[in-house]
Amino acid sequence: MFSQRRLMHARGYLGLGLLADAERELALAEAGGAETAAVEGIRLLLLHEKHDWPTLRDFSRSIIARGGADAGTWISCAYATRRADSLA
Repeated sequence: MFSQRRLMHARGYLGLGLLADAERELALAEAGGAETAAVEGIRLLLLHEKHDWPTLRDFSRSIIARGGADAGTWISCAYATRRADSLA
């Protein structure tokens, strides 16, 4: 319950553009044992909002390699790869 509330807070902060607060809440949710897929989904969104393309690329590739990727993860990976590797 506690970790689910933290995930909701992280999503809310993301929606408000408060990225540092979202990152803090996400870390607390993760430490509290939140569901991995939910944490990963929010982390993908957070990295996208931060425009941290190399980290987003690597993180999405790790999810894909484990076999836990949905269509959104593949799209995030492609977008981040394009931004990190081929745009000046």
